Amino acid sequence: HKTRHKTKRPRIIPISSACRVILRQAMGDRREGSLFLSPHGKPWTSVRLSEAFRRLRKSLDLSPEIVLYSTRHTAATQIVRKK
Repeated sequence: HKTRHKTKRPRIIPISSACRVILRQAMGDRREGSLFLSPHGKPWTSVRLSEAFRRLRKSLDLSPEIVLYSTRHTAATQIVRKK
């Protein structure tokens, strides 16, 4: 469930069937709360997610210029190019 910040009305976010399968697996039997949980069963925070991304980036010996936020733009660009 995602709402528009100002109007508080539900917002429909189109997703592919492959994405739907992944999201259903992530949800399991849960019907509320955070969608993605850490390996410890707790909701991901932006800080925890950034730390995990930094560790992964370092283990792969990638440039420190690659930040988690940039993946959002990369994904959006790839989606637009496929249309």
